[in-house]
Amino acid sequence: MLLRREFDRVVIIGRAMRPWQFLLFFFVPFVPESLCRGSFAERVLGRIPGGSLREESSTQSIPYTALLHDPRTAEHSIFAPNGFCQSILRKVEEGRFHRDNLFAREESPNVSPQMHFDETDFHFGVSGVGQTIQHEYHFTNSGQKDLTVSVAGSSCGCTTALLVDGGEKNEITVPPKGSTSVRVTFQVQSAGAVQQTVTLKTNDPYRPIVYLTLRGTVPRDLRVSPASLTFVVDKGAVAEKVVTILGPPTMDVTQTTCDNTAVKVTLTPEKGDEVKGKIEPAAGKSWKLQVAVGEKAPVGEWKATVTINTTHPERPTITIPVTASIRGDLEVSPKSAFFGFLKVGDKATRTIRLTSRSGSMFKVTKVLAPDPKVVDMAIGGRPKEGIYDFTLTVNTSEKRFVDAKVTISTDVPGEETLTVPITALVE
Repeated sequence: MLLRREFDRVVIIGRAMRPWQFLLFFFVPFVPESLCRGSFAERVLGRIPGGSLREESSTQSIPYTALLHDPRTAEHSIFAPNGFCQSILRKVEEGRFHRDNLFAREESPNVSPQMHFDETDFHFGVSGVGQTIQHEYHFTNSGQKDLTVSVAGSSCGCTTALLVDGGEKNEITVPPKGSTSVRVTFQVQSAGAVQQTVTLKTNDPYRPIVYLTLRGTVPRDLRVSPASLTFVVDKGAVAEKVVTILGPPTMDVTQTTCDNTAVKVTLTPEKGDEVKGKIEPAAGKSWKLQVAVGEKAPVGEWKATVTINTTHPERPTITIPVTASIRGDLEVSPKSAFFGFLKVGDKATRTIRLTSRSGSMFKVTKVLAPDPKVVDMAIGGRPKEGIYDFTLTVNTSEKRFVDAKVTISTDVPGEETLTVPITALVE
């Protein structure tokens, strides 16, 4: 694979270049096609002044490196979209090209869409296996036509990307002067230097393909398992889980805390046979961190973060996200009143029932109903037996979007306020 133009020669190479191959590319004016097969690149992307590049099929999900030679200036450059190489001898090219995306810096015509990113390469620093990294890449359409952007793929299944535009989508259209972002989520699965790449396709003639990179370091001698915790328990119950921390002999854990008082953490060092077989080398250290959700944990779904401070030179702070779902004694069924799409004149009624899981008696002390002109509500059931029925009827006399709620107050400690959302679209 070789692309030659009058002023520019572009050779696409892979990451595993040998020294003699570099010399060959530098001094031989024509490169045999056989040298560009196999492990060498099969993708050419972007545009170059005085020439053009075309997109080829690729057997690799990670973009390859391009070696650019400009005979007018005798300069050579290596551009690495995946970040595995660095530019060399690029005094002139640095001002003409973006290293991370292989496209010209020259402004596209004002009549076309123009995509401008605040950044395309994010370094998350140091993290751990199992941790989830999330970052948003902000961009603007500085052109005078609509910019179409779609997520073409990622370098592995552990990385996802969604365009943020009033929600999360795979493809969006950004009007002139409009801006939005790409939200990339990556779950760390291996130690060492890690990097993931997301590919975007656009209708910007100067940026048809954009690579977003997310990279960092995961220490090989420090492991935390599991990397996150989830609790699903009933109100008043106590649930406990154990996190194992494995580190090198020189590391110590100096402090463990949680930002939610409903979560209690207790650290216990392991010794002797407890450590054997867990760490390479066996002379390392191990700790057990007990994480418990107490009986006074608030009802509902909430999140917390456990922080572990260590003396590890690369990862002095470890964070463990905690997600909890505490089920109260009162049960609302269904949890929301969703009417869906309705036509003018349709009859639309839903009944919400409130009961006690344990069969305990309780009272509804107050109910805040929505506007009766929009949603009519009637209360029934068998209150003396602890069963309340709320019958909701949507007014469909005219077209409208209904986004309302019913707020129920009770005498049950910790469950004094319950909210039932109501949604409907009358067309």
